[in-house]
Amino acid sequence: MVEKLKLTVKQIHWSLSVKALAFALGWLFLPFWLFLFLALGLYLTPLFQSVQLALPFLVTLFLAGVSETGSIWVAVCLGLVFYLLLGVKDLVLVNRGIALRACVYLLLFLGAIRFSAAVANWEGSGVFLAPVLPALVLFFLLRQLFSFEPAPAPGGIPPAVAAALGALLFWEAAWAAILLPLAPLHQAAMLFISVAVAIELLTGSLRQDLKRSAIVTNSLLLLVLYIIILITARA
Repeated sequence: MVEKLKLTVKQIHWSLSVKALAFALGWLFLPFWLFLFLALGLYLTPLFQSVQLALPFLVTLFLAGVSETGSIWVAVCLGLVFYLLLGVKDLVLVNRGIALRACVYLLLFLGAIRFSAAVANWEGSGVFLAPVLPALVLFFLLRQLFSFEPAPAPGGIPPAVAAALGALLFWEAAWAAILLPLAPLHQAAMLFISVAVAIELLTGSLRQDLKRSAIVTNSLLLLVLYIIILITARA
């Protein structure tokens, strides 16, 4: 038991945990301009692979700037994102592909909430152009994420095409969520689960291990979650 405990402690990356905690607490309690300096210092120490993962880091800072201030759950999400991002950047986490995918999911979750809240009071045709920029950002995030997957076999889907499909699905799901007479939180939930399931299927396709059973399971899961969201929205 003692040996297992020692092994578990060794597997916990304490330096990442301390940095992630400082990032989350800094967002909670510091002025945003001072938090930016703190975040840059934590991210750039060390400088290794700072440029390669600059996009998800900048997206994290943007969402930190537009999210509801003082929210504990937002701070927890931002801390988790920063932990995973540093783990991928510093080559600490073993499975960097899964870690980066979890990071993208968390960013997508925060982004869906802020997007739905932002367009709630929009009127006119401009609301249909609102998903364009988020979809473009998601394309580059997915392109980087899919680059961690094995190279596609001849005839397989290139990572750039898979990323474009994911961004297109986000755009369409965002339109559908906007048109539905739902509260922003329910719209965000529908948007998030739609794109998350799509990313899972695209990842399986890139790995060339996507089976029919996985497609059916994910489709049924998506349907069940849709029903739950619609039922709770009417409650």
